Amino acid sequence: MAQNHNGSSFGVEIEFVIAVIIGDDEPGIPERFEHARGRPIRLQPDVRYQGETYKRIREVINGVLEDFCGNRVLDGLTPDEIQRGIGQPLLPYRDWIVKNDPTVLVTREELGERHISEYGWQSVEITSPALWATDRSFEEVHRVVTALSEHFWVFSPETAGLHVHYGRGLGIIPIRELRRIAAFLYAADPVLVRMHAPRRSTEEWCPSNRLYSAMANGIPPEEMAAYVDRNYRYDVPPPTEPPERVAQPDARRVQTARGFVPLFQRGILDGYVFDVAKFIMLKSDFITEDIQEFLPGSHPDRPLAIRTAASAFLRSRDYTSIALYNQSSFADRMAYNFHRYVDGYDLESHTIEFRQPAGTVNADEVVAHARISVRLADYASSAPLPEIWMLILDLAQSEYNSEWYDVFDLLADLGLHEEARVIERQVAREHGIEVDDTIWEIRRSPYSQFTLNQLVFRLAFLSRPQPEGEFVVYRDRPRGPLEE
Repeated sequence: MAQNHNGSSFGVEIEFVIAVIIGDDEPGIPERFEHARGRPIRLQPDVRYQGETYKRIREVINGVLEDFCGNRVLDGLTPDEIQRGIGQPLLPYRDWIVKNDPTVLVTREELGERHISEYGWQSVEITSPALWATDRSFEEVHRVVTALSEHFWVFSPETAGLHVHYGRGLGIIPIRELRRIAAFLYAADPVLVRMHAPRRSTEEWCPSNRLYSAMANGIPPEEMAAYVDRNYRYDVPPPTEPPERVAQPDARRVQTARGFVPLFQRGILDGYVFDVAKFIMLKSDFITEDIQEFLPGSHPDRPLAIRTAASAFLRSRDYTSIALYNQSSFADRMAYNFHRYVDGYDLESHTIEFRQPAGTVNADEVVAHARISVRLADYASSAPLPEIWMLILDLAQSEYNSEWYDVFDLLADLGLHEEARVIERQVAREHGIEVDDTIWEIRRSPYSQFTLNQLVFRLAFLSRPQPEGEFVVYRDRPRGPLEE
């Protein structure tokens, strides 16, 4: 495996619960663990419940790391550099962390499963070290998550999330690249949500940037910069790199994904349902009370058009503006969280947090989401701006017409074929469907897209056959109701 990295780094926060038996009870085996390799943790009544549970998790993680480690961002630094020098901001992320997360609870429905309520379920959050984005680092994460299931009974209840942090090691993402990432994620948000569990689209811990953030209110970059000047002080001057400008195309090439035929038809997976009451409630009054003029197309009860918002992100003056654009009055951590840039350079670590994936203890899924997050940010940072604009316009069109372009088109366009297959399995399972090897064989045929009902009944043909290979169509992009 190649161990070179391009300067990108990542970390994961994995939320789950772990089964505990107190004393000599012999409860029944829940159906979800009938074929599990691990076992519940058995503790005596006089043992500290939480502390002993976390100790055993750490022992398993340390056992994995005795044989294999990824590429840590802090590797190669001296102890003094880590404690007091350039590595100090990442000191808390030097090793795996095991801790409690009180928001991770087994739901009433999950407790209703046979035998589940006969066990104690301790909430856990494990956080990885800061890792360079290499194959070896992703393998470390995979091995740690796999080991948890091999030793214990663990699962991620519906209240759990998976968070991926993206950064640049010991450095800060350049302002030019942060602008691009913010613009791209704002546009991709309504499409990316379709690959997550439907409940995550309304989860209070990861509200939509595109629908409910300050940017959705239509605040001009000049007004935002003035607000920052009034309320924030930099220890060093804000970056002065000029904004990027490029003509926005109105049409582009539309094609089936290169070498990848999606399992799900475009348009079948649900995304956000806009809530006007929530939009008004989350309106960023802490900023808008001072705003005299809004961007063209702004409206008091609907979000700003994606095209206009992306352009505004690319014209943002400084880090704090970009961070505040991605917040709302009651949510400083949204689906794509830029909070660690709100104070410019004065931060513990400079990462963007991807908060929308549902919790999972499936190692393939954890790594797939981590790789997707890194690739999304890397692409937005480095692709030619005209190319990014064409993709942003497809994403804008897909918001209200998902048959034009969908999440698996996006993943395939970014070269994430293996990750897309993992996510397809996860999406299918969320709909009560287990994708087996027979379906994977069918998917390789020229008729390998399925509706959810067709998947349930294992049908092999579609009313609209999909040809193999590249299929290119040129057409004008229709204008949507939120487009200017």
